[in-house]
Amino acid sequence: MTVTEDQRVARSRLKRHIQREGLVSAMNDTKWRRLFDALEPIQGFLDFRRKDVREEEPDADCWCGDLYMMFGGEESIEWLDIRGILSVRRGALLASKTEDKAEALVEAVRSAGVAFSTGDGCIRVWGYVRPGTSPDWER
Repeated sequence: MTVTEDQRVARSRLKRHIQREGLVSAMNDTKWRRLFDALEPIQGFLDFRRKDVREEEPDADCWCGDLYMMFGGEESIEWLDIRGILSVRRGALLASKTEDKAEALVEAVRSAGVAFSTGDGCIRVWGYVRPGTSPDWER
C-alpha cells in the first residue's frame, strides 16, 4: 500500500503527539481488526462513542449506531465506548422498547481477545492509556 505525503505527515504528527502526552498503546491493528470482525454480526444492536487522542472529550450524549463510522484511523483512537442497549421506537403513543444486548457485546469483545473496562452502562476499549489512568481491565 502506497502512503501519500499527507498521510506520512499526519502519522508523524500523531506519533509526536502520543510521545509528548506520554500515552501507552493498549491496542494494535490486529486487535482492532479482530474487534471489528467480532462486532460486525451484532452491529445493529450497538451504539458507539469514540475519542481520538488529539480531540476533546466527546459529548456524553453523542452516540452513533454505525460501526463503520467508528472504525477507520484506529491508530488515533484513545478509547471507544460501546453499549449494547438499544431503544426501539414503537410509535408516538407507545413507550420505546429496550433491548439489552450487553451480554452479546461482552461475549463478542471477549471472543476478539481484547481487554476492556466497564462502567456507565457501556464497555470501553482502550486504544491508548494516559499517564495516571488505571482502567479496571476485564477479559
